[in-house]
Amino acid sequence: MPFRFRRSACLILAPLLCGAAPAGADNNFKLDPEPIRPSNIQEGAERQEAAVTLPPWPGDQDLLAFTPEGPVSPFKFFIDGKNLRIDEPIAAVRYTLVIESPSGARTISYEGIRCTLKGAWKTYAYGSDGAFAKAPAAEWQPLSTGPSDAYRDDLRRHYLCVPRETRTRPLKDILRALHGRGRTSEITGFQAN
Repeated sequence: MPFRFRRSACLILAPLLCGAAPAGADNNFKLDPEPIRPSNIQEGAERQEAAVTLPPWPGDQDLLAFTPEGPVSPFKFFIDGKNLRIDEPIAAVRYTLVIESPSGARTISYEGIRCTLKGAWKTYAYGSDGAFAKAPAAEWQPLSTGPSDAYRDDLRRHYLCVPRETRTRPLKDILRALHGRGRTSEITGFQAN
């Protein structure tokens, strides 16, 4: 027995199949009137970076070691825990970075990381012979996922920024994470009291 459409079914289905909504049907999908933006961004407010003052030379007693995720590196990474600075208006953390090679040679720089959704970094100064020299034309650069930025991305995600947000962690939480207590990758899931 052949299947027959009733005339009324054809009149109802035809507009739906052709992309037209039946008369009187409401659109259940509403577009947001404005894009969603993080709550710490104020309308019309220009986010200005605070003036940068170069820190003192880092002392070995103030260096806090951290190990970036990913492939094992022959280099050791340290942050000067005594001279961390938070720039709230632009959601950035400034720090002195020390990278030590297996031979003991050190590269020292004063850098910043912005807590944007994908992250950005800037080198303010390079260290040599116990003093910092300002970097010429320092500009914010997007973080890449390549090996050269792996330690910066790790700092952003696990130590300096609130996960999945556009704000810095409080200074005491940054220091706690750098001391090895409370790194974000280690505090996910359920915790015992």
